[in-house]
Amino acid sequence: MGQWSFITNHARVLLLLAGDPDARLRDLAAALGITERTAFGIVTDLVEAGYLIKQRGGRRNRYHIQEHLPLPDPIGRERTIGEVLELLAARHVSSTESNDPNPPTPSPSQPLRDGRKDHLMLTTTGRKTIINPPSPPSTPRLRLGSPTARHTLLDGGWWPRSVDPVAELPGLVLAIEHLHGPVTQLILHADDWDRQPHRIGMAGRVLRLAYFTSQPAGLLTALCGRNGKRVDLLIVPPSSDSGTAEAAMALAATADNQVHAQHIVGTVRARDSPEATSRAAGDWESEGGRLAS
Repeated sequence: MGQWSFITNHARVLLLLAGDPDARLRDLAAALGITERTAFGIVTDLVEAGYLIKQRGGRRNRYHIQEHLPLPDPIGRERTIGEVLELLAARHVSSTESNDPNPPTPSPSQPLRDGRKDHLMLTTTGRKTIINPPSPPSTPRLRLGSPTARHTLLDGGWWPRSVDPVAELPGLVLAIEHLHGPVTQLILHADDWDRQPHRIGMAGRVLRLAYFTSQPAGLLTALCGRNGKRVDLLIVPPSSDSGTAEAAMALAATADNQVHAQHIVGTVRARDSPEATSRAAGDWESEGGRLAS
């Protein structure tokens, strides 16, 4: 009897890339027992169909899975790619652990990319994995514009303390809800965060997160209420100095601001640089003013 599988190589490639978005074609080929040429063809199929977005980074490619898209098969269109990958990934981990004669002792913490320890509770509801933060939400460093202002480019600015979405987002959401009502979903740029969970448990409910490469870096969009009202916030990089962060948040919360989120921090730094200050002083003197000695 010939060998066969319920899971196609296209699905296996997606599953591998979900675990390692920077995987090379040779890595995919070796893991699946196929040639690099075949792996290239599969990746090309997935890119052309829109399920993968390929981003060049130096000499490597990084692949972003569009998890919100439905399955291509008519019989499964009510399910998204993300839901299927979650199911397969969970079954893969369960199978690996059950076949290990010496399973590791469960650890309450796992190191993240920057060396921090993560203490999380995971729950599963049907096919959905929910991450529950272990500690109460922190108070966000946030500046919001007037909730009655209309036709503004941004609604405010936020300066998180880290790039960990589980630690940072619950406190921000509670602050947004105080002015704008219940937040139903957050839309984020994946590269702004050190991981991309899609569901976070908070305040007795589940917060849904979506990541899009089309979302500008440094921009967070919260959808509020039944009508999906948008609240667009600048995300100031956590490593920014306090002067830059405060100025950037103030600009983002200004009703007549015309600078887009991805350019605000750079605009503030250029405006407040010694060269810009010196030029402004020179212009003032040339118009008849004098600097105090």
